[in-house]
Amino acid sequence: MWFVLGLNQEINTYGDILAEREQWRKWDDEYQVRLWRDQRSLWQILNQRYRIYQFETDEVRRRFGHLLACREDD
Repeated sequence: MWFVLGLNQEINTYGDILAEREQWRKWDDEYQVRLWRDQRSLWQILNQRYRIYQFETDEVRRRFGHLLACREDD
């Protein structure tokens, strides 16, 4: 029983640290700037017909990757 309690405590301790680090990652100033640049690129693609070849953040790339231009189409 002492082993299971100790194991649960270790899991909870390290689980909270990793979850907290992941949660606050998106509030970093550099990450916010990258999101703003991606937002600006999306606006240019949709409203000004710019050719954008890549996004800076994974979230935007996963969600809007289909809007990116291909270099072979030039």
